[in-house]
Amino acid sequence: MILTAHGGFTLKITSGDTTIVCNPPRKGAGVKDVRFGADIVVVSMRVPEMEGVDSVSSNGAPFVVDTPGAYEHRGVVIEGWGVRSRYAARAEEPTTPAVVYKIDIEEATVLLAVGLSEASLPAECLEALETTHILILSVGAPGMLEAAQAHKLATMLEPNIVVPVGWQGAKGGKEALVQFLKESGSEGAVSKDKLSVKMKDIKEAQGEVVVLE
Repeated sequence: MILTAHGGFTLKITSGDTTIVCNPPRKGAGVKDVRFGADIVVVSMRVPEMEGVDSVSSNGAPFVVDTPGAYEHRGVVIEGWGVRSRYAARAEEPTTPAVVYKIDIEEATVLLAVGLSEASLPAECLEALETTHILILSVGAPGMLEAAQAHKLATMLEPNIVVPVGWQGAKGGKEALVQFLKESGSEGAVSKDKLSVKMKDIKEAQGEVVVLE
Protein backbone atom coordinates (compact mmCIF):
# COMPACT_ATOMS: atom_id res chain seq x y z
CA MET A 1 0.00 0.00 0.00
CA ILE A 2 1.25 3.47 -0.90
CA LEU A 3 -0.05 6.74 0.60
CA THR A 4 0.79 9.98 -1.17
CA ALA A 5 -0.22 13.47 -0.02
CA HIS A 6 -1.19 16.17 -2.51
CA GLY A 7 -1.56 19.18 -0.23
CA GLY A 8 -4.51 20.35 1.83
CA PHE A 9 -6.80 17.44 2.72
CA THR A 10 -6.02 15.37 -0.38
CA LEU A 11 -4.44 11.96 -0.07
CA LYS A 12 -4.00 9.15 -2.58
CA ILE A 13 -4.05 5.50 -1.47
CA THR A 14 -2.77 2.93 -3.93
CA SER A 15 -3.11 -0.83 -3.50
CA GLY A 16 -2.18 -3.02 -6.44
CA ASP A 17 -4.19 -1.77 -9.41
CA THR A 18 -6.72 0.10 -7.24
CA THR A 19 -6.39 3.82 -6.54
CA ILE A 20 -8.41 5.76 -3.97
CA VAL A 21 -8.30 9.54 -3.77
CA CYS A 22 -9.52 11.11 -0.55
CA ASN A 23 -10.86 14.68 -0.69
CA PRO A 24 -9.78 15.92 -4.12
CA PRO A 25 -10.30 19.70 -4.46
CA ARG A 26 -12.43 21.35 -7.07
CA LYS A 27 -10.53 23.13 -9.80
CA GLY A 28 -10.03 26.75 -8.79
CA ALA A 29 -10.36 25.98 -5.07
CA GLY A 30 -6.93 27.44 -4.43
CA VAL A 31 -5.45 24.01 -3.75
CA LYS A 32 -3.14 21.94 -5.95
CA ASP A 33 -5.21 20.24 -8.67
CA VAL A 34 -5.45 16.45 -8.82
CA ARG A 35 -3.80 15.21 -12.01
CA PHE A 36 -4.23 11.45 -11.72
CA GLY A 37 -6.99 8.91 -12.17
CA ALA A 38 -8.76 7.03 -9.41
CA ASP A 39 -11.12 4.08 -9.09
CA ILE A 40 -12.69 5.35 -5.86
CA VAL A 41 -13.22 8.91 -4.63
CA VAL A 42 -13.95 9.48 -0.93
CA VAL A 43 -15.28 12.88 0.19
CA SER A 44 -15.19 13.91 3.86
CA MET A 45 -17.01 17.24 3.44
CA ARG A 46 -18.90 18.97 0.64
CA VAL A 47 -16.67 22.02 0.47
CA PRO A 48 -14.56 23.18 -2.51
CA GLU A 49 -11.34 21.92 -0.93
CA MET A 50 -12.63 18.35 -0.74
CA GLU A 51 -15.41 17.57 -3.23
CA GLY A 52 -13.73 17.88 -6.61
CA VAL A 53 -15.02 14.58 -7.96
CA ASP A 54 -15.20 16.02 -11.48
CA SER A 55 -11.51 16.96 -11.32
CA VAL A 56 -10.44 13.31 -10.98
CA SER A 57 -9.52 11.86 -14.36
CA SER A 58 -10.54 8.28 -15.00
CA ASN A 59 -11.19 5.87 -17.85
CA GLY A 60 -14.73 5.68 -16.53
CA ALA A 61 -16.69 7.43 -13.82
CA PRO A 62 -15.04 6.71 -10.45
CA PHE A 63 -17.00 5.09 -7.64
CA VAL A 64 -17.94 7.98 -5.34
CA VAL A 65 -18.41 7.75 -1.57
CA ASP A 66 -19.63 11.04 -0.08
CA THR A 67 -22.34 10.15 2.43
CA PRO A 68 -22.63 7.94 5.53
CA GLY A 69 -23.32 4.28 4.82
CA ALA A 70 -21.68 1.01 3.80
CA TYR A 71 -19.95 0.52 0.45
CA GLU A 72 -17.83 -2.05 -1.37
CA HIS A 73 -15.95 -1.63 -4.64
CA ARG A 74 -12.98 -3.47 -6.12
CA GLY A 75 -12.52 -5.39 -2.85
CA VAL A 76 -12.36 -2.21 -0.77
CA VAL A 77 -14.94 -2.02 2.04
CA ILE A 78 -15.88 1.44 3.31
CA GLU A 79 -18.18 2.49 6.15
CA GLY A 80 -19.04 6.10 6.90
CA TRP A 81 -20.60 7.88 9.88
CA GLY A 82 -21.92 11.42 9.94
CA VAL A 83 -20.50 14.09 12.25
CA ARG A 84 -20.76 17.89 12.45
CA SER A 85 -17.80 20.14 11.76
CA ARG A 86 -17.08 23.79 12.50
CA TYR A 87 -14.92 23.98 9.37
CA ALA A 88 -16.41 26.34 6.76
CA ALA A 89 -19.20 27.20 9.22
CA ARG A 90 -21.37 30.26 8.63
CA ALA A 91 -23.30 32.50 10.96
CA GLU A 92 -26.61 30.99 9.86
CA GLU A 93 -25.21 27.45 10.09
CA PRO A 94 -22.54 27.10 12.83
CA THR A 95 -21.68 23.52 11.84
CA THR A 96 -21.34 21.68 8.55
CA PRO A 97 -21.99 17.97 7.82
CA ALA A 98 -18.90 15.79 7.58
CA VAL A 99 -18.27 12.05 7.37
CA VAL A 100 -15.72 9.85 9.12
CA TYR A 101 -14.78 6.77 7.11
CA LYS A 102 -13.39 3.34 7.96
CA ILE A 103 -11.63 1.98 4.88
CA ASP A 104 -10.65 -1.69 4.84
CA ILE A 105 -8.05 -2.21 2.13
CA GLU A 106 -5.74 -5.22 1.80
CA GLU A 107 -5.57 -6.39 5.43
CA ALA A 108 -5.39 -2.87 6.88
CA THR A 109 -8.02 -0.63 8.46
CA VAL A 110 -7.59 3.04 7.57
CA LEU A 111 -9.64 5.63 9.48
CA LEU A 112 -10.17 8.84 7.51
CA ALA A 113 -11.06 11.29 10.29
CA VAL A 114 -11.02 14.60 8.42
CA GLY A 115 -13.50 17.30 9.36
CA LEU A 116 -13.66 16.52 13.07
CA SER A 117 -13.94 19.50 15.42
CA GLU A 118 -13.96 17.40 18.59
CA ALA A 119 -11.68 14.58 19.74
CA SER A 120 -14.52 12.06 19.68
CA LEU A 121 -16.19 9.67 17.27
CA PRO A 122 -19.76 8.39 16.90
CA ALA A 123 -20.48 5.36 19.11
CA GLU A 124 -21.30 3.26 16.04
CA CYS A 125 -17.90 4.06 14.55
CA LEU A 126 -16.06 3.09 17.73
CA GLU A 127 -17.99 -0.18 17.87
CA ALA A 128 -16.94 -0.99 14.29
CA LEU A 129 -13.27 -0.27 14.92
CA GLU A 130 -11.63 -3.42 16.19
CA THR A 131 -8.29 -1.78 15.46
CA THR A 132 -6.99 1.24 13.58
CA HIS A 133 -3.86 0.56 11.57
CA ILE A 134 -3.59 3.96 9.88
CA LEU A 135 -5.26 7.10 11.23
CA ILE A 136 -5.57 10.04 8.85
CA LEU A 137 -6.69 13.11 10.78
CA SER A 138 -6.84 16.84 10.26
CA VAL A 139 -4.53 19.04 12.35
CA GLY A 140 -4.56 22.82 12.52
CA ALA A 141 -7.18 23.69 9.89
CA PRO A 142 -9.67 26.38 11.02
CA GLY A 143 -12.59 24.84 12.91
CA MET A 144 -10.98 21.39 12.96
CA LEU A 145 -8.88 19.61 15.56
CA GLU A 146 -6.20 21.59 17.32
CA ALA A 147 -2.89 19.88 18.10
CA ALA A 148 -3.87 18.77 21.62
CA GLN A 149 -7.25 17.45 20.42
CA ALA A 150 -5.64 15.53 17.57
CA HIS A 151 -3.19 13.96 20.00
CA LYS A 152 -6.06 13.04 22.34
CA LEU A 153 -7.89 11.26 19.53
CA ALA A 154 -4.76 9.43 18.42
CA THR A 155 -4.08 8.35 22.00
CA MET A 156 -7.63 7.03 22.34
CA LEU A 157 -7.51 5.00 19.12
CA GLU A 158 -3.92 3.74 19.49
CA PRO A 159 -3.24 3.47 15.73
CA ASN A 160 -0.04 1.97 14.37
CA ILE A 161 0.55 4.94 12.07
CA VAL A 162 -0.80 8.50 12.17
CA VAL A 163 -0.86 10.77 9.10
CA PRO A 164 -1.79 14.42 9.79
CA VAL A 165 -3.39 16.40 6.94
CA GLY A 166 -5.01 19.80 6.48
CA TRP A 167 -2.16 21.77 8.01
CA GLN A 168 -0.60 22.71 4.68
CA GLY A 169 -1.73 26.13 3.54
CA ALA A 170 -3.78 26.78 6.68
CA LYS A 171 -3.03 29.87 8.74
CA GLY A 172 -1.04 28.61 11.71
CA GLY A 173 -1.10 25.12 10.24
CA LYS A 174 2.65 24.58 10.30
CA GLU A 175 2.79 25.66 13.95
CA ALA A 176 -0.11 23.31 14.77
CA LEU A 177 1.74 20.44 13.12
CA VAL A 178 4.89 21.19 15.12
CA GLN A 179 2.84 21.26 18.32
CA PHE A 180 1.13 17.97 17.39
CA LEU A 181 4.51 16.32 16.80
CA LYS A 182 5.66 17.60 20.18
CA GLU A 183 2.52 16.31 21.91
CA SER A 184 3.06 12.94 20.24
CA GLY A 185 6.75 12.75 21.12
CA SER A 186 7.58 12.76 17.41
CA GLU A 187 9.58 15.98 17.07
CA GLY A 188 12.15 14.13 14.97
CA ALA A 189 9.63 12.98 12.35
CA VAL A 190 11.01 13.48 8.84
CA SER A 191 8.72 14.62 6.02
CA LYS A 192 8.27 12.18 3.14
CA ASP A 193 6.73 12.50 -0.29
CA LYS A 194 5.01 9.13 0.13
CA LEU A 195 4.57 6.23 2.54
CA SER A 196 5.00 2.72 1.17
CA VAL A 197 4.14 0.02 3.70
CA LYS A 198 3.30 -3.65 3.92
CA MET A 199 1.13 -5.14 6.64
CA LYS A 200 4.23 -6.39 8.43
CA ASP A 201 5.59 -2.83 8.60
CA ILE A 202 2.27 -1.47 9.85
CA LYS A 203 1.99 -3.99 12.66
CA GLU A 204 5.53 -3.24 13.82
CA ALA A 205 4.80 0.49 14.12
CA GLN A 206 3.44 1.83 17.40
CA GLY A 207 1.86 5.24 17.06
CA GLU A 208 4.39 6.39 14.47
CA VAL A 209 3.59 9.83 13.04
CA VAL A 210 4.33 10.18 9.32
CA VAL A 211 4.34 13.66 7.77
CA LEU A 212 3.58 13.60 4.06
CA GLU A 213 4.09 16.66 1.86
